[in-house]
Amino acid sequence: MLVMNQAFKALIDKHGLPTVPFLGRFENFYSLVMANYDWMVNGNGEGLVLVHSGMISKWKIGAEANQSNLDSLRTIIDEIEDDKENAIFGENTEKAVDLFNKFYAIQKSNLIMGEAPKPKGKEVKAPKAKPQKVVLSPEMAAQYDEAIKSAKSKFDHADTYFAKNMKGVEEFSKLIAAECLNDIKAENLDEHNSIIKDIIKGEFVEYNKAKKGKK
Repeated sequence: MLVMNQAFKALIDKHGLPTVPFLGRFENFYSLVMANYDWMVNGNGEGLVLVHSGMISKWKIGAEANQSNLDSLRTIIDEIEDDKENAIFGENTEKAVDLFNKFYAIQKSNLIMGEAPKPKGKEVKAPKAKPQKVVLSPEMAAQYDEAIKSAKSKFDHADTYFAKNMKGVEEFSKLIAAECLNDIKAENLDEHNSIIKDIIKGEFVEYNKAKKGKK
């Protein structure tokens, strides 16, 4: 929140409403630049908001490259240096050169919180961990065997699905897994679905072997 009225600022400060940090009042723009140069050139924030003569301006750091600004500042500095005899800034000529050189350094700096940004390298994605195959106890294996036999009786023969290859395996596995829940009280549905899918995929492999053997 930006405020330009001191009474209003005092009121919102009293009630704890959020505002940008207040850096103080300065006699002139030169004093403001000198006081905040290190903060700006090190990129410790996006920039400063200046309230002056009933106007609000933003002085941004140089993280966003802007060659036209650099060119303009370089031209101004050169003109002041070349025109020292006429001294358009009078006794403040050296201050003017110092001021614009600081503008130039801030615009050229790409520092963020005092550090140069690291070049973006190619993102290396961590390999996806393969799900661990669930090992069934003899009792659980028998329970699943019975439940799957019962579930299969409710649908078309497995070969009908296997003829569609992996699409059919996925479809058949989901149907069988859902039907088996009538006989198996699975505490972990993901694990339950994985067990059924592994069994159906095993049958699909045998189906393909049998097909090849007939050729």
